[in-house]
Amino acid sequence: MWFEVLEGESVVQKFVREGNPQAFSNTIWARATLGLKGTALASAIDTKEVAEYLVREGKPQEISNTMWAMAKMGVEARILASAVDREEVVEKLVQDGRLQNIANTIWAMATMGAEARNLASTVDSKDFVQKLVQQGKSQNISNTVWAMATMGAEARNLAIAVDRKDVVQKIVQAGKTQDISNTIWAMAAMRVECPGLINGIKGDAERIMKNGDIQHVSNIAYALADLGYFEKRVFGAVVGQAERIAREAKE
Repeated sequence: MWFEVLEGESVVQKFVREGNPQAFSNTIWARATLGLKGTALASAIDTKEVAEYLVREGKPQEISNTMWAMAKMGVEARILASAVDREEVVEKLVQDGRLQNIANTIWAMATMGAEARNLASTVDSKDFVQKLVQQGKSQNISNTVWAMATMGAEARNLAIAVDRKDVVQKIVQAGKTQDISNTIWAMAAMRVECPGLINGIKGDAERIMKNGDIQHVSNIAYALADLGYFEKRVFGAVVGQAERIAREAKE
């Protein structure tokens, strides 16, 4: 009920005038998490005045949460995205040191279809890549490489690091099938050779396919084929899940 009231034009304008970055971030994040749309509030946040205020005064987490929420709700926040991709804002996000903030922000940029040249360049820097693969969770890594591929970025440093044995082990053994799916799809989309990742999937194919839903299993199979890889063991595991996948498709 409160969220419906907040969508009134006069209430939104009052909220924006009197609010602060934390209030904007928390409210838009809550709407997105609940599956609400929030057109009026999102439109008010994606104005030059509010966007500039948010990136100037907001904490990195408030900026990234706002970006994530806007993308989650299907809002093409062009003004906000442009402000977030400025060098000083990207530096602010990176210096904060929280990988989740960067992962959320680059994911949001890709989901919105926004250009993020400064952010993408920073994400593919050797220093950041090393930190990401060493400290990041499987989901952080997979979402980041997926976002870079979706934006058409040439993430060579990131791609090389992701194919390292220790990183493959983290993604394949500790990650969900969705993480593996996003990562191999990204590698195929970027046309990057990834023998380490392919071997990791091959070695644990049955478990990966058994735990994946129809979209993730099909994405893995497609990406492997697109990379020219047709290993019987992997595709046999896909076929082994055919009955379950067919059943899920009907549900």
